[in-house]
Amino acid sequence: MLLKNRNDQEEAIGAGTSIIALGTCFTGNININCDVRIDGSIECNVQSQSKVVIGVDGQVTGDIAGAQVDVMGSVNGNIYATDGINLRNRARVQGNINTSSLEGARGALLDGKCQMDGIKDLAARVAGKPKIAAVAGKKNEPEPALSEN
Repeated sequence: MLLKNRNDQEEAIGAGTSIIALGTCFTGNININCDVRIDGSIECNVQSQSKVVIGVDGQVTGDIAGAQVDVMGSVNGNIYATDGINLRNRARVQGNINTSSLEGARGALLDGKCQMDGIKDLAARVAGKPKIAAVAGKKNEPEPALSEN
């Protein structure tokens, strides 16, 4: 982004997109407030208050939580999104998804369960708070939040 003056620079901080580029390998956890695009290979949980995009060459091993999640690459972990999940035609997801809105293209693969919850429950998940879930045989027990390791 080109900045015209110092005031523009101050406004631009936190408004951009962080990119994990193709060829980048990363292990750890990501907690970010802006959009993030992953084209590399990561082994970690990703938590964003904004949009998370997994590019065609992107590979994520870990849970993803965000407002909007678009998957074009592969995810081996659970995905939680308050606004929606979009599985593009080359998406490969091995894990459960929990969202208020799901869009899947022909050719996308999901090996897991899909749960369509209300925004309120998902907001708690994205904020890293435990969610109370009524799961078969485990009523009203807190579901663990994303790991912070």
